[in-house]
Amino acid sequence: MDLNILLVVAALHAVVLIVPGPDVLLVSQTALARTRRAALLAGLGVVLGISVWASLALLGIGLLFEAFPWVHGVIRVAGGLYLLWMGYSLWRSSARPDTQAAPVQGRPAKEFVTASPPSRPAPTGPPRPRPGGATPCNLARPCR
Repeated sequence: MDLNILLVVAALHAVVLIVPGPDVLLVSQTALARTRRAALLAGLGVVLGISVWASLALLGIGLLFEAFPWVHGVIRVAGGLYLLWMGYSLWRSSARPDTQAAPVQGRPAKEFVTASPPSRPAPTGPPRPRPGGATPCNLARPCR
């Protein structure tokens, strides 16, 4: 690997780390609207969600999606339905007047569970073959 490519990837990685994503926004919103405990549980849910997806990537979930494309489709549809449900819930809650000015005391498990799904990667489709016939690599099938 060329040193220039490594430096470009490292710089891009540093820029991406600076930009807040949905996880940061979720934990920040929970910290402002609820209690410190709720924000800590939301943060723990984010960490768990990221850990699960990183573990699956290391174990070669790409190979599973390659061997059984319908599994990837089922996960994408389930994720889409979950996003629709979340949007509908937000839409319904916005119709109700906001009568509470104090921090809301929610169920502790709710913040933890709510934080896990945003940590998943966006559904971008199955891994695409690279030019020259090479496939995306992982620990189960390292690049040559």
